[in-house]
Amino acid sequence: MPAIGSPVSRRLVAIFVVSAAMAGVAGALLAQTTQFVGIDSLGFPRSAELLIMVVLGGVGRLYGAVVGAAVFMIVKDYLSGLNPVYWQLWLGVFLILIVMVGRGGIMGRLEALGSWATRRRR
Repeated sequence: MPAIGSPVSRRLVAIFVVSAAMAGVAGALLAQTTQFVGIDSLGFPRSAELLIMVVLGGVGRLYGAVVGAAVFMIVKDYLSGLNPVYWQLWLGVFLILIVMVGRGGIMGRLEALGSWATRRRR
């Protein structure tokens, strides 16, 4: 970016300001809708769940976090219905399988599958 004359530091500040504003609005909406903000919303489990969602969807992919969040919530609901005691164990096994088999998360695997399909068509 500096080589093409773009001010990197100003762009970084602008991006951080926009992301902080979005996080602030999200927190305000959460407090408004739930009428309560507990200390657990700032704890490690919430951060770990967010990281799991991003890793599942695919780090560095545009829609990876959205796909990862949807898959995580569906799998979490399904596994906790099957086994309410050990659902986290099975969720961990699922995450390990996704990371080992699908390099780049779900979106990375879909991209690889799409490129394989186009190569095969030729």
